[in-house]
Amino acid sequence: MKIALTSSARIFRMVRRGSWLWVLAASLFILTGCGGVGMYEQPRYDPLDPADFYADGRSARDIPVGAVPVGDASAGDPVLSGKDASGTLVQEIPVPVTEDLMKRGEERYNIYCSPCHGVDGGGNGVIVQHGLPAPPSFHSRVMYDMPAGQYFETITNGYGRMLPYGYRVKTEERWAIIAYIHALQLSQNTDPNLLTPEERQNLDTQP
Repeated sequence: MKIALTSSARIFRMVRRGSWLWVLAASLFILTGCGGVGMYEQPRYDPLDPADFYADGRSARDIPVGAVPVGDASAGDPVLSGKDASGTLVQEIPVPVTEDLMKRGEERYNIYCSPCHGVDGGGNGVIVQHGLPAPPSFHSRVMYDMPAGQYFETITNGYGRMLPYGYRVKTEERWAIIAYIHALQLSQNTDPNLLTPEERQNLDTQP
């Protein structure tokens, strides 16, 4: 036991005497790693530099398909932002409202919106039945007069208790949902006198 302690003490003194060597070696290693050619002067292409590696001789490459842009690439495009070139919310849906779009909107609405807003848009979804606060009814005058761009922005970025759906619902599907919301609003706010007799008859026979 005494021999082991003596050996340990001797080793400790040796390390202590040579500690400055360890510090020097570590410093040289760090300085060499940070200031060497491998990191400080990395081989790279500057903008518009030619490149023999590529067949077209250009160092700059085309943007890959599906790349996500940095910054707001939707500015000025009403389909992508819900706003016109001046930054004003668009009043109308900026895509063709077709039967296929309406069907897609109904499908997406029932998946993402009806749990809160209800299948008829009255704000009586299943969450309300479980005691959570009711969202506004789409059939109120404020919601009826709201620009289509405001609906798009709300779906994209969220509002109040509503979470953003921009990363879950595709752009074209957001407009499809808005088109279906407008259909729900018309179903509750259209003047029956504007309907033809045939349309009135079909309406009266609905359950």
